[in-house]
Amino acid sequence: ACSSSKSGSFTVEEAAVVCPQSSATCSSPDGSIACGGTKSGCLYKTDWKYYSVPSSAGKEVTVTLTMSGTGCNSNDLYIYDSSCASNIYISGGNLWTETWTGTPSTDIIIGIDGDSSNENCLWDLSVTCAAVNQPPSISSVTDSPDPVTAGNSIAFTANWSDPDSGDQTKLHICKTNSISGQTCSGGSWCDTTSWDTTSPSSCSYTTGSGDVGSHSYYAFICDDDNVCSSSKSGSFTVEEAAVGEGVWA
Repeated sequence: ACSSSKSGSFTVEEAAVVCPQSSATCSSPDGSIACGGTKSGCLYKTDWKYYSVPSSAGKEVTVTLTMSGTGCNSNDLYIYDSSCASNIYISGGNLWTETWTGTPSTDIIIGIDGDSSNENCLWDLSVTCAAVNQPPSISSVTDSPDPVTAGNSIAFTANWSDPDSGDQTKLHICKTNSISGQTCSGGSWCDTTSWDTTSPSSCSYTTGSGDVGSHSYYAFICDDDNVCSSSKSGSFTVEEAAVGEGVWA
């Protein structure tokens, strides 16, 4: 014979995430993270994680570290050069989210320090890389006709290239060897008004009687991010018009 029953209940809880403490040195990264990639994990006590970022040199790199969990105390983010010879960046610590943006000259290594005391510290790391805009360059510039008779136009033509595919450019024929944005600092002889996507680019200047003599010019090509080439210089000569020709200053 059996007794009557007595009921009860019990609860099964998920086991806490336990990350074993690891050891690593900056010269021996735990792994790599690609530009545009992410990593997630956790840190325990004085645990460190190091990740190399291949192909990050010369690009605009953004590193974002997010920490969560009551055990996160220090939350330090370190950015090293590829040889670990110097620190590019060390965070102030004690931040739940830290972001670093820079253009490193070498591939970087990322270091994470959770300093999580006795509890696990969860982290998420993301890395994005963007190509840095490169300036266009001018291979040659010519002017024609030269000499030019006062009252007539002279055309300037520049052959150029831009390493960034898809960039649009404008030609500026400056009076001095200085340009800011799309504006010649000392004035211009002529500028293209519309954007060009293919070389060569040309613009023209109509001379007047006040231009008689020799003049220098400096050609610049500037892209649609206002990044300009170094200059190519030249000179042209304006001659007086023959007697009887109508010339306006």
